[in-house]
Amino acid sequence: MLRPLCVIAATSLLIGLSPAADDPPGPKIEVPDVKGLTRRNIQTYSEAGLGYSVGYNAPGFGATVYAYNRAIETIPAGAASEVVKNEVKRAADEIDLARQQGAYKSVKELGMEETVRLGKAEDAPAALRRRYEIEWKDGTRLSEAYVTGYKNHFVKIRITHAPDDKTAPEKIAALLEALGPSLK
Repeated sequence: MLRPLCVIAATSLLIGLSPAADDPPGPKIEVPDVKGLTRRNIQTYSEAGLGYSVGYNAPGFGATVYAYNRAIETIPAGAASEVVKNEVKRAADEIDLARQQGAYKSVKELGMEETVRLGKAEDAPAALRRRYEIEWKDGTRLSEAYVTGYKNHFVKIRITHAPDDKTAPEKIAALLEALGPSLK
């Protein structure tokens, strides 16, 4: 698990991670505590369009919630717009680029892109989800990326965990259930 965290840390340095912020740019998303996960401090990025992020961790499990707009002025709410669909494709392209650059040995998409609810409520916000099996030099991880539009920003949730983590579905459900109401 240390290797993925090192890659994230190195990437953060390259894109200009700033210290934790009490008042991050963009829409204020409640980042609640989630049972079984340790919530990290909010981090802002020096380039305004990259917004901010907050991480959640547990042994063998990591999730990062990003709020950003990449300087795009209009990002419709929800998962149905072409802007959000293009951002999901961009996220997939970034994963493939990391593979091409040697960060991953292989990447296999699991299933098809799908629209899912961020929580169980009927009015829970929708997001597009793509799932992957990623082989690192030190082992295989499962990864999920969720993207939705919210107040002219993208909200991306990236979750990575060990394939044998039998509690991962519970952690994912708890995280999405906790975040969903913040995005209504």
